[in-house]
Amino acid sequence: MSDESNTHDPEDRSPGWQLRGRKYPGSGRQKGVQNKVTREFRGIVQDLIDENADNVRVWLNQVANGVAGEYQTNEDGVRETIRYPVTADPARAVDLIGRLAEYVAPKLTRTEVTGPGGQPLAPPVLRVTIEGKPGEPEPEP
Repeated sequence: MSDESNTHDPEDRSPGWQLRGRKYPGSGRQKGVQNKVTREFRGIVQDLIDENADNVRVWLNQVANGVAGEYQTNEDGVRETIRYPVTADPARAVDLIGRLAEYVAPKLTRTEVTGPGGQPLAPPVLRVTIEGKPGEPEPEP
């Protein structure tokens, strides 16, 4: 199948030209544009984070600073846990913030800059030539 059969001839206006496998140049989704499902999913996650921002702050503070457990004894004399204790773990809180950030801000890729042939970049050399003799006044422009 040749490339010519996949392009649209502007003079061909016959019905059903799309059914023959042809397409208009530039038709379809542009490169780099997110598809509908990705866009909707990111919107849902963003809304979830926005709606729970206050809760997330509380939860992160609890992870970072820890929470004392709460217990009560029921009528049978059995000790029940109302709230489980959380050990302070600031590093875990920072890790959680980083994980949440991935859903809001895109990850940046690392780029390595090299010189010709993959060699390290060489700093530019600047050569300055001064005309005239030392102590001689500069000529007026």
